[in-house]
Amino acid sequence: MAQIKAYLMFGGNCLEAMTFYKQCFGGEFDCMTYENSPMPIPDDVRSKIMHSRLKNHSLELMAADDVQHKSVHSGNMVTLNITCGSQEEIKRIFKGLSQGGRVTMPLQDTFWGSKFGTLTDKYGIKWMLNCD
Repeated sequence: MAQIKAYLMFGGNCLEAMTFYKQCFGGEFDCMTYENSPMPIPDDVRSKIMHSRLKNHSLELMAADDVQHKSVHSGNMVTLNITCGSQEEIKRIFKGLSQGGRVTMPLQDTFWGSKFGTLTDKYGIKWMLNCD
């Protein structure tokens, strides 16, 4: 069965961002830099992240530094949605992700029966959090 998984691109701060997400979500984190690649690589990108993955019991988030384009642009076409299993979990993750970011809708009880909130984290990634 096909699955969709998020793969984030960063403009040189992938390791910093994924370390931040590990603090928010927990889990196992691994990464590979371009210098570990058999491809010929310019010196200025050798230490950049070619591939990284953060995985816990319910989440798999992958990311890399976009060295081909040298910059990334934040857009509004994609928002990552997290469905949390408890009130404590949604509060903890929302608090963590919002550090240094911008809350666009504080966590609140909704008319559809869920606790819900939205934010843009300090790396420009948009998040929606929901707990039934």
